Amino acid sequence: IPRERILRPPGFYKAIVFDVLIVLSALGIGYFYRGYLDGVRSVLFLLGTLGLFFVLSSIESLITRDFSRRVGIIVLEAVGLVFFFIDGPITYPLVALVAGFVFLMWGEINIRSEIRNSLEMKFMKTIRPLFKKLVTGLVVVFLVLYMPRWSPKSVLVEEKGFEIFFNSTAASVNQVYPELKFNATFQDLAESLARIQLAGGSLLVNLTPAIEAEIVSQTSKQIIEAIGKAIKMEIKPEQSAASVFYGATTAFFANLHEKFGNNFVILWAIIAFFIIRGFGTIFYWIVAFLSLLIYQILLSLDVVRITGESRTHEIIELT
Repeated sequence: IPRERILRPPGFYKAIVFDVLIVLSALGIGYFYRGYLDGVRSVLFLLGTLGLFFVLSSIESLITRDFSRRVGIIVLEAVGLVFFFIDGPITYPLVALVAGFVFLMWGEINIRSEIRNSLEMKFMKTIRPLFKKLVTGLVVVFLVLYMPRWSPKSVLVEEKGFEIFFNSTAASVNQVYPELKFNATFQDLAESLARIQLAGGSLLVNLTPAIEAEIVSQTSKQIIEAIGKAIKMEIKPEQSAASVFYGATTAFFANLHEKFGNNFVILWAIIAFFIIRGFGTIFYWIVAFLSLLIYQILLSLDVVRITGESRTHEIIELT
């Protein structure tokens, strides 16, 4: 047996690779989240990096037996999440750093407890406690890091960031409902809604293109006026749909802030937490199945393996 094999445990270099990758993915989350808030990065980059982080976290927690080593990596992960935010007020990154570390450690302790109390490795059941804490922790980190940017006129994200998210979502919606033109001007969206509305009747049957266009134009104007009155906002037809939705959202929250004062910030944070946490639950189930697939691939490639071990399990009972 080579001397280096005696000195180094099996998978020594593989473990280092996983350590480096998970720390880099945490840095990536911080980088793309900062870019998303600045309006220069698509939310898809952030979601992709989050998915990678979840997958690596599940594998890392399963293969790392040394708890102290895992604690050290978690510290680096927490630092990576806030690293690109240290150029602003330091209080918020510090709070986010502590929150991130606490929830990452909580998830690590939970998955180790699940492994210790299970006789058989059931991947989905084992990683579930970890993923729940990862989702909660990351939502808290994101909200804390966003707080310095909060204002009554920008209570979600900057307008550019909102437009990136809106346009990305609109592109997905258009794949299912191509007749709805969300990724366009509000006039185009109103006309698409008008055509859907009129298609249910007989108004557009056997009409010349000119008359049909006139009816659609008049109906779209009525739709724009009705929506403008409902959201108490003047809508310009040439505005992008994303701009109108952003304006309506910020106006709504600005009115609530004016009504409830600074107490609204706390209310907003709580509402935002549960909304994002709800989407996060859907996200973690998707990533859990992806993690299972990658786990099976690693098993088939002999990168990881399942082994059995004999151990004495002590209990305390009454005498």
